[in-house]
Amino acid sequence: MGTGWTMQTDNRILRDLAQVANGAFSVATAARSELEQIVQHRLERFFNQRGWVTREEFDAVRDMAIRARSAQEDLTRRIEELEAKCRECDARMPNAPDAAQPEGEDPDGGEASGDRD
Repeated sequence: MGTGWTMQTDNRILRDLAQVANGAFSVATAARSELEQIVQHRLERFFNQRGWVTREEFDAVRDMAIRARSAQEDLTRRIEELEAKCRECDARMPNAPDAAQPEGEDPDGGEASGDRD
């Protein structure tokens, strides 16, 4: 009978030790999660104070810049095509004003037409 009593006591001690270990593990896991959140929050604050951005923000702005550059190049090409068409039209018109002469300048080179002697 003495052996049965010892086994029962050993089982209860082992069960209690397992519960304590399980509780300690749960506390350690919770502490680890909380520590990770604190470190992540502080790192984000550190980076934000220095004007650093996340990779996602950088990629989004880079994509916007690429699209804007492409649109600007397309518009430049269209303007050049329209200017070429305007030059062709001006060349076909016999009485077309000279496109190179800025507005407001005297076509006689500064001489007044009424001042000739």
